Amino acid sequence: GRHLKLPASTFNVQEVRTMKILRRKAVCEKLGGINDVTLWRITRDDPTFPVCIQINKRVVGWLEHEIDTWLGQKAAAARTASNNAVHP
Repeated sequence: GRHLKLPASTFNVQEVRTMKILRRKAVCEKLGGINDVTLWRITRDDPTFPVCIQINKRVVGWLEHEIDTWLGQKAAAARTASNNAVHP
């Protein structure tokens, strides 16, 4: 069969051991209970949102740590924006 050969430096053992794929429903729940259409809009409109992984012809998923990183960046940006807001 065909196998994708990755250089040894691509992943360290700890990252591989902790990788988890989230399916669409789990991603929606993690993002505050949004629906499928809202997730689709985010994937379409936000270039910073992680790219999904095609698991087979009908199934896609996202790496949980990439979703977590994206959420952290959104939270940090929101905090920065509120700290910089002018309060009357």
